[in-house]
Amino acid sequence: MTALYQAGRAVDAAVNAAFAPIGLSASQWAVLCLIDEQPGIAGAEIARRSDVSPAAVTTMLGRLQAAGLAERRSQPRGRIVGTFLTESGRRQLREGNIVAREVERELTEPLGRESLARVLEDLNSFVSTLNSLEGKK
Repeated sequence: MTALYQAGRAVDAAVNAAFAPIGLSASQWAVLCLIDEQPGIAGAEIARRSDVSPAAVTTMLGRLQAAGLAERRSQPRGRIVGTFLTESGRRQLREGNIVAREVERELTEPLGRESLARVLEDLNSFVSTLNSLEGKK
């Protein structure tokens, strides 16, 4: 387990370091991606899809809004507040997409295609096993 934990921390550090020059964290970029995929998405849905607490999402959305990257608007139905990208948010997302592709290439290229495929297959199997064990509790 120590190796998985260390690998996860190393990947997080590398990814966040790659995003820092454009003023985003990897988590912020991921939320911008969700908003782009589903304009008007509610904070609760972002939390569910990101496996993050609603409170953390509310804080992040507030920061994205303060930075001018997203805006929140009341929806016609009920009390739902939808989140939308601003033009600045779309530009930042495009920059983030370039960074994401580059950091993914840097992290995976040294492994080679076959090794990477094997590692990803093993990790996916491991996650499936953990999820099935979690369901038995």
